[in-house]
Amino acid sequence: MSQDDLEFLNYIESSSKAIKLLEDQKSSLQTKLAEVNEQKVILEKVASQPTFNPEKLRSTLELMSEKRFIDSDYKEKVASIIEENPERILELLEKIANHATHECGRSISRDRDTNMDDPDGWQKVKTLKH
Repeated sequence: MSQDDLEFLNYIESSSKAIKLLEDQKSSLQTKLAEVNEQKVILEKVASQPTFNPEKLRSTLELMSEKRFIDSDYKEKVASIIEENPERILELLEKIANHATHECGRSISRDRDTNMDDPDGWQKVKTLKH
């Protein structure tokens, strides 16, 4: 083998290694591109999710402020938090549920003695009138 043949073989071998390296890089870049495209689709889906109508949100928060479920000084802050991330409304509802008083939904205890002959008490009222 001549010197030229050895140089040619070395050239072919180094070219083969370079081609293999480029193929590996291409494969890696295609994988990264697929991941980026997948993330783009996810972001587009999130961005297209419906949000609250700003006027309805503000009127609802105004009503909640009037009913003293939230402090009126924080209406705008709460509105901006919810507009930024609508799922945060669940935190607000949870706080309201945890702070609700018994006055908001008092019920009659079932363990009271009920009169089956006069379950609604009208007979007693009628008897008192006569």
